[in-house]
Amino acid sequence: MAHGKGLDGVINLERQAEIINSYKPDIVFLQEIDMYTKRVGEVNQIREFSKRVYLPYCSMESNITLEHGYYGDGIISRFPIAFSVNYLMPLTDLAHEQRGILCNRIAMRNS
Repeated sequence: MAHGKGLDGVINLERQAEIINSYKPDIVFLQEIDMYTKRVGEVNQIREFSKRVYLPYCSMESNITLEHGYYGDGIISRFPIAFSVNYLMPLTDLAHEQRGILCNRIAMRNS
């Protein structure tokens, strides 16, 4: 997702949501989500994106602190998220940013 930035360099969650909505997904996995950073106007991107793709359940876990906010991975789901945990990967080179693995238990059911 690159914090909502398109190929033109403009951050626009609505534009990305329109593309996702055309597929009518039940679950969306997102990388590079910002929460309360200055570069995205201090908004909670996972919650805002969740509203725009009409999937009510979301989780976001931070891999790094950035601009007085957080930066990491997220999951948005039509089904309830029962559990969420993030595992930080070992740093092999201090010049690279911290990576993580977001694990969620999603309570899928027949609708």
